[in-house]
Amino acid sequence: MFHEKEVDSSLIEMFKSRRLPPTLLFIDPWGFKGLSIDLIGSVLKDWGSDCIFFFNYNEVNRWIDAPKAGPLIDDIFGAEEAELLRSELRPLDPIKREERILAGLEQALKKIKGNYVLRFRFKEEDKDRTSHYLIFVTKHKRGYDVMKEIMAKASSWTDDGVASFVFDPLHDASQGVLLQIPRRDQLGDELLSKFAGCSLTVQEVYDKHNIGTPYIIADYKDALQRLEDRFKIVIDPPASKRRKGTLMNKAVIVFPKG
Repeated sequence: MFHEKEVDSSLIEMFKSRRLPPTLLFIDPWGFKGLSIDLIGSVLKDWGSDCIFFFNYNEVNRWIDAPKAGPLIDDIFGAEEAELLRSELRPLDPIKREERILAGLEQALKKIKGNYVLRFRFKEEDKDRTSHYLIFVTKHKRGYDVMKEIMAKASSWTDDGVASFVFDPLHDASQGVLLQIPRRDQLGDELLSKFAGCSLTVQEVYDKHNIGTPYIIADYKDALQRLEDRFKIVIDPPASKRRKGTLMNKAVIVFPKG
């Protein structure tokens, strides 16, 4: 069964008044009209419900300060967050401006219990700048973990094995990425600092650290094995008792005191 209906307040009220079965809401607006924090929240409120939406960064960035677009921008971010954005964006350079807008969006989603947010960036076909994002929001960490793996695999490139979470139609995979500090070595150093003096399983390390980072479970396993090779940590079972290059989620990591 299919229904055709304009997205307006009556549709949002209908969703709010019903207890929905587990639902994956996909929102693909024309431009950004119809995308609203209330619409997302009206579905996200129910158990097992998640949302993926098309966030037209170029259009939002262009219109965020325009008075005639004010109500639509308020719908996306909520009036309070939208006003805060308008007051802070003007002095920012393009890179910081983009990050502030995305941070504002994530803050708005957290207010409706969208505790876990992932963003996947799409670059323009003929320019080195952002076109749009796909945003995934969920209340449950399991949904976050599954979607993170999917988005990582869809990335146009990796940096020392770490996914970019970017689709770039101009990227030539054969050129690789110029590495400065290997990302997984950098991750290892972060783990040494954060978990100094702790004994945790691989799964616990991942669960306690990965939210808001570009790292998936494979990155953690590789970073931990690099630390083991450098005698920075102890793993139980040790490498001599594991199949080469493998590390179970339940293996115990002993981090030295800082």
